[in-house]
Amino acid sequence: MSPFEYVAVLVSIILGLGITQIITGLADALHQKNVRFYWPHVLWVLLVFILHVHEWWIFYEMRTNTSWQLGQFLFTLLYPINLFVLARLLFPINWAEGHNLKAFYLQHFRKLYWGFISLAALSIVTNLAILGDPLLEQVNKLFILVLLLPTVLRQSVPERVHQIIVSVLFVLMLVSLVFTWNELVIKA
Repeated sequence: MSPFEYVAVLVSIILGLGITQIITGLADALHQKNVRFYWPHVLWVLLVFILHVHEWWIFYEMRTNTSWQLGQFLFTLLYPINLFVLARLLFPINWAEGHNLKAFYLQHFRKLYWGFISLAALSIVTNLAILGDPLLEQVNKLFILVLLLPTVLRQSVPERVHQIIVSVLFVLMLVSLVFTWNELVIKA
């Protein structure tokens, strides 16, 4: 077993647990009676799911690392752990009949936004310090920080702003996937 294969196991477990949270949350929502869905919440769920799969896919780029230091690995784990926490925050712990996911989202959006801010910051640091990517390639992550930070700090955020933010982030993710489609290939 190579060092990469060894560390990839734990990363895969954490990402798998996050995906399990999302799938379980969706199944629980569908199982409940009279759950009222909210389209921005659904987009957040899809976004977090795509980010889990994307992180698992991108982690393969680290296969060329022939040695791993514990500190580097612990830092690398922060991103998948953060994704898991985001997946858990997307759904209520205790479902009530007639649960309103709009009210749930509006009550908990700050935690979700802080999680995304953390993801963007972790991604920037990882890309710069571990992968050696230039700062100019971090524009989309900096955009996320600029978009979410002022919003999360506001006392009151209009519903329309939430709809715009999640729409912009979702489109940004889709555009990013389209432009990097040919790079997202796993080769032996």
